[in-house]
Amino acid sequence: MGSYDYKEDFEVLTINTIDFKDFETVLDDKCVAFSLLDTPGQDDYEHLRPLAYNNVSAFIICYSINNRDSFESISIKLIPELKLIFEWPVPVILVATKIDLRDYPNVRQKELLITTDEGLQLANQIQANKFIECSAKLNIEIREAVHEALRAALQELEKEKFEKKVSCFPCRQS
Repeated sequence: MGSYDYKEDFEVLTINTIDFKDFETVLDDKCVAFSLLDTPGQDDYEHLRPLAYNNVSAFIICYSINNRDSFESISIKLIPELKLIFEWPVPVILVATKIDLRDYPNVRQKELLITTDEGLQLANQIQANKFIECSAKLNIEIREAVHEALRAALQELEKEKFEKKVSCFPCRQS
């Protein structure tokens, strides 16, 4: 298990296969070990993705701001898929990627890029815990996306631990 090099490891995690990797990071002054499981959103993988969801504590759902299909497939395909498997809502961090494209003068058809407001609307619609815009190319908010997912996962695990304790131990009667 290595430490998480956000810039270097990003390239590894963007391959169009199901990829699994263990990491450690410091989160809120504590060392946290975690695993990232990257599953592609393409239709070719829709029968494999649910197999990878076992023991998942939080989801980082990404779309590229220059790919409207990736954006629309979140509410049309991915969220319905997750709702079939999990009791909703589950911890979700919605991440808009490639935000650096908004600042490049040579990007054609900038008016077609997905806006921050559209991302916020989708985050609200799917009940995401957080919405983050990032750029791997410029190393903007990559760490924050991972840390927010970890916080959401840890909060959910703590809630489950508390609920299990409550349900396992009967109240004392005086």
